[in-house]
Amino acid sequence: MQKPFVVFGIRDMEDELRPMALFIIMRYIWNKVRSELKKRILVVDEAWWIMQKEDSASFLFGTVKRARKYWLGVTTITQDVNDFIVVDIPGIRKFIFHHSIG
Repeated sequence: MQKPFVVFGIRDMEDELRPMALFIIMRYIWNKVRSELKKRILVVDEAWWIMQKEDSASFLFGTVKRARKYWLGVTTITQDVNDFIVVDIPGIRKFIFHHSIG
């Protein structure tokens, strides 16, 4: 991740493999962020897909909560905020409504 812009694409991957690939990618990114402090932005497009599974939703939620400590800005993109609201992770609704930009 030495380039100024890095894209991880899993669109063409089989549906059964996506959760594992996504977890590996997110874990890799998180380890890189923690290993070298510098200003970065993580953009998660189609975040609704991550929010479908409790494990990946919880991992993303934890990453967002700790990101600022490591100079990381996180932007999630979804077409419907309800994709985040329906996930049953303690504190996520409060987090969404207090951290969203109108």
